[in-house]
Amino acid sequence: MVAETAITEPDYIQASIAINAASEMLNSAKEKMKFRDYGNSFEDARNVIRIAVSALMFKDGMIVQTFDATIQYLNEKYPETFPVEKWKSIEKTMTGEGPGLVNRIIEIIGKKPREADAGDAVKVANEFLNTVKKLV
Repeated sequence: MVAETAITEPDYIQASIAINAASEMLNSAKEKMKFRDYGNSFEDARNVIRIAVSALMFKDGMIVQTFDATIQYLNEKYPETFPVEKWKSIEKTMTGEGPGLVNRIIEIIGKKPREADAGDAVKVANEFLNTVKKLV
């Protein structure tokens, strides 16, 4: 089991609330794409994934402290179920995480999501949310 986790009682009510919130946010992300608001669409899509995963954690009765622990938990409990590598890529798209000068420059000046970044994030968010709905 992941070291940065704690087990609690499953909470299906909170899981349902999280799924509803993620669904509304996904609709918002799609709407923002129509208006070429790629930055906010990207952020909404990224948050859809986070909220959808939290719904799964509520259902499983798991509390996870870090992003890495969350990824590890998904890989162990739900292997090959979620596009985890795509989520990791989305999380790093705007942060400039990783080694190298280019990533440090991105971190300093910031980077605006392009249409492709936002579109990819919305697709991955949709996949996460649909999968979570089936599991919860």
